[in-house]
Amino acid sequence: MSIKKKEIFVLNEKEEKNKNIMLSETLLTFFLFSGMLLFLKDFSYSVWCLAAAFSVGIIVIILHWITGKSEEAEGRMKIVLYISGIVIFVVTITMTTQGFLYIADCFLGMWNARFQTEVTLFALGSNAGVGSVILWGLFSEVIVSFMLSQIKRNNIYGILILMIPAAAAGLILGQSDMWLAVILSLTGFFGIFVVYSTKNRTFGVRGILSLTVIAVLIGGISLAAGGYKKSAELEQWKEKMAEDIEKIRYGEDTLPKGDLKKASGLLDGEDETLKITMNQPQQLYLRGFVGGSYEGTKWSELPYSAYEGDYEGMLQWLKNNNFSPLSQFAAYDKINADVSGKNSDYMRVTVENTGAYRKYVYLPAVADAWENGVDHKDWNVESKSFFGANRYQFQVPEGQATADGMVPGSWLGNPSGDSQTEYVNAESVYHSFVIDSYTEIQDDLKSRIMEEFFQGDKTPEEMDFDELTTQIRQGLRDHIRYTETPEELPDEDVVSWLLDGEKEGNAVAFASVAVMAYRAAGYPARYTEGYHLSDMDAGDAADAGEKELTLTTKNAHAWAEVYISGLGWMPVEVVPGMYTETYTDQLVEGKPSYRVNEVRDDSGADTADEGTEGGTGIEEQKTVRKYDWKTVLGILVLILYAMFILYLILELQRALRKKIRKNQKKQSAAEGFLVEWYVAEMEKIFLIGRVKGDFSDPTALYDKIKEGFPGIRPEEYFRACELIQKYRFGGIKLQAHELRVLKGITEKFEKCLYQKQHFPGKLKLRYIYAR
Repeated sequence: MSIKKKEIFVLNEKEEKNKNIMLSETLLTFFLFSGMLLFLKDFSYSVWCLAAAFSVGIIVIILHWITGKSEEAEGRMKIVLYISGIVIFVVTITMTTQGFLYIADCFLGMWNARFQTEVTLFALGSNAGVGSVILWGLFSEVIVSFMLSQIKRNNIYGILILMIPAAAAGLILGQSDMWLAVILSLTGFFGIFVVYSTKNRTFGVRGILSLTVIAVLIGGISLAAGGYKKSAELEQWKEKMAEDIEKIRYGEDTLPKGDLKKASGLLDGEDETLKITMNQPQQLYLRGFVGGSYEGTKWSELPYSAYEGDYEGMLQWLKNNNFSPLSQFAAYDKINADVSGKNSDYMRVTVENTGAYRKYVYLPAVADAWENGVDHKDWNVESKSFFGANRYQFQVPEGQATADGMVPGSWLGNPSGDSQTEYVNAESVYHSFVIDSYTEIQDDLKSRIMEEFFQGDKTPEEMDFDELTTQIRQGLRDHIRYTETPEELPDEDVVSWLLDGEKEGNAVAFASVAVMAYRAAGYPARYTEGYHLSDMDAGDAADAGEKELTLTTKNAHAWAEVYISGLGWMPVEVVPGMYTETYTDQLVEGKPSYRVNEVRDDSGADTADEGTEGGTGIEEQKTVRKYDWKTVLGILVLILYAMFILYLILELQRALRKKIRKNQKKQSAAEGFLVEWYVAEMEKIFLIGRVKGDFSDPTALYDKIKEGFPGIRPEEYFRACELIQKYRFGGIKLQAHELRVLKGITEKFEKCLYQKQHFPGKLKLRYIYAR
């Protein structure tokens, strides 16, 4: 072959290689850019934002492709893009500012919804839509240019800086399906890792087609496993992640937290939860979880949307007016004491959390002046400490515990003085919110409750609160028989199911039905869980002169809280046998053999009939769980994702360790110790290759070297040894060409070591030794 033909062949080969490199860079940029946009799609004002971003991004990619053959042309193109982008931004800055604020509002709104915070949103102008479209276009221009530059440099860290926040925002905060974004991003990252981890490797057309096939396969399996529907698994994963983080911070919550399916486990075990110290023990309802929204099979906290619109900023306004829904009764009691001239006696209570969920500062509704806690909406008090409340104090008025028999002061209807007026004005605002938010009940359920509970001579409107409570308690006893360990509740509206014939239930069931009964009667009510120190246990402790009481999981309880106009949220006990303080020895109407107060034997055990236990005589049948094909495919997708994530982690740690080794080499060269660095590298390679001996005399090791590294020629090995000895013993600084000899022999040792390994050895060499 002539020299000219050989030159043409080499040039053609080089040109083909450059084309493959450009194709790889272009398509990888497209995969990653598309994935990033789809992760962020929930932050767009409209579909036109995504359309503008995709259009501009593709134009920039094409321009880079066209000008990529010439550095000069590519440089001019970049200057034009940057200048045009800056000019557009400056000219439209008032609109793009509105677009930026809209994106910020989207982020803050989704953050509030996901993490239950109350960050204030920005006010937007009329140009937010147009500004968003322009901003997304400018954003895509910058992102595509940056991604291309990082891919050209094989800089995976620059890509990660962009992709990790985008993926986190989409997967954690976003509400849309993210499967396509995940697939495109994984495909792009897979390609980058292949390029990054193997020197001089490019994809070419076949490589890109392979990546496309992988993406299609993963996408097809993901869609099939998801049934072409929004991924419920992803939402469950988000919730599970939040639960796991809270479990690490606060411990495990043994209470159902409103999940009616978990009602049967309310009183499981007898583990210590709280230690309470007070001078005069009295009944306490220590509030934890509060459910304001009934969803058929569970109670949830009020949605954050309830605090928007007409009630935006209400809680802050109440705080500015010295009114807190969580200490409302204490504020009322102090004003009432001034009016009546009779001061309430307050008692200091100390609580040590020894086993309960530490997120909550468990407080009674009448508590005041607590420590280590912050108001969480109008629901409960949460700990300020990162790992929760271990010990705190509060004060309570002596004797006040429940809503029974409470009569609001007459001054509420005719306030005088600044403190009374301020309180009444704030209470009226909060009362309006309570009426709008805590009285929701479905029409059919309301009709059912009215038929079952209020068929007497008086309507709920004609009854006072105590009469209404008696009527509700009677209705509960007619429909539900108390048991500590009820059967698992069905997957249907639990309250309706409990009203259908005689059912069994524990405090969770009684409280749930009671809340809806109060709502049907027009009273704001909510479902509450926590721990209950009963009047009986408090009395026993007081009689024994004890000031410290220990609560266990057996003290876990659920009750209704009703908003008493002017007074605030107060607990109402509705479980038979637990409201004896008001209705001592009262016979239940229509059932003279059933006494409301609990009866205990000499040992203190509850002798109420709980029904028979130990089996029904019917042999328990084993049920074989069946997995459908979607479940199997879903598991397969999870395995694939897990394997890929493991691969990413291994490659990242390898890249990081190689980067550290490279920096150490640079530092050694700068300090004049590059020969020592090469010698240390060769010794590490010898140890990995199981070459043992005296490394201070490398010439004596040749026989073992030849055995372990068969590709090394004797002349090049001994030449390297001569150079090392020249430096060590002669004290002569090596020239650049001599250092290249040491570099070459070191790289050859590493190459020979890799070639002689089997597959497990190559994995070990790559990821354990980072070679």
